[in-house]
Amino acid sequence: MEGQRVNAYYRLFAQKHGAPRFRRNYDPAKRDSQDTVNLALSAASACLYGVVPPGPGVQPNGRASHTLGCPPGRSATARRGGCTEWMSSPQPIELIRLSKVYGTGAAAVTALDSITLSFPSGSFTAVMGPSGSGKSTLLHCAAGLERPTGGQVLLAGTDLTSLKETVLTRLRRERVGFVFQSFNLIAALTAEQNIALPLRLAGRRPKRAELHAALHQVGLADRAGHLPNQLSGGQQQRVAIARALVTRPHVLFADEPTGALDRNTSREMLTALRSLVDGSGLTTIMVTHDPLAASYAHRVVFLADSRLAGELVDPTIETVAARMTRLEGLPC
Repeated sequence: MEGQRVNAYYRLFAQKHGAPRFRRNYDPAKRDSQDTVNLALSAASACLYGVVPPGPGVQPNGRASHTLGCPPGRSATARRGGCTEWMSSPQPIELIRLSKVYGTGAAAVTALDSITLSFPSGSFTAVMGPSGSGKSTLLHCAAGLERPTGGQVLLAGTDLTSLKETVLTRLRRERVGFVFQSFNLIAALTAEQNIALPLRLAGRRPKRAELHAALHQVGLADRAGHLPNQLSGGQQQRVAIARALVTRPHVLFADEPTGALDRNTSREMLTALRSLVDGSGLTTIMVTHDPLAASYAHRVVFLADSRLAGELVDPTIETVAARMTRLEGLPC
């Protein structure tokens, strides 16, 4: 039954996304089919964190067969599947007059209204606002998960709104990491095997050293062989962060990463995330409703009524909570 379910998941995903076919089906009794089960299981959850199996134009190592993100006429050496100028870009992400409208006519709902915002290299930015203010929509548009109605999303000068879906998919896989409120870990796989999923989806056979390095970055080097149910909620979320980091992304997007965690576990996870940002210079954008989570960021950007409503630099729990109280129109 397990094998049938895994194979069914993979066949459906392969039909939709053009994933490669395999010569053998998954047989739980056969040890040598571990590679296949990892790929098949990951197919069921791949879309949840923004990666898909390689398609046309992608080499076996998961890199695009052309350089992404380099301006026309510029020479560039392929690095991480892209232009070497990426890492030196002072503004890895820029949103220019970004708008998003759902529906048409009288039923149209404006989620983002002409947002212009930049995220400096190595910065940790939290995005906050009342319910329905457009926080998650902003993150999804910035990450290339949703197409904006108007404006531009620039990743190191590459306008995501002008890219074909196949190119955009490769860019997300190679340059962007995702962490969500639900951990999206495969229960039957160890922490190390879960971290390997994006690499396998990109057609790469992961090296144990790079998997251990990703676990070490989030303080879980001694948990490589543990299953998700043997880890705390905070540890599971840190495994999810390590999975997002193993492809060496240039930007990490986190959507309510502490939403399923208690207070103490949230602090544990956020401390690890802030240390990671400060130590590696990874540009990080986090949507949250929690002043505690926002206080770990370098700055907080506020949205209200689908528009920018100010920002705080070096935030504290108290200053964030006070600003949110004013935005929500609540009595102090």
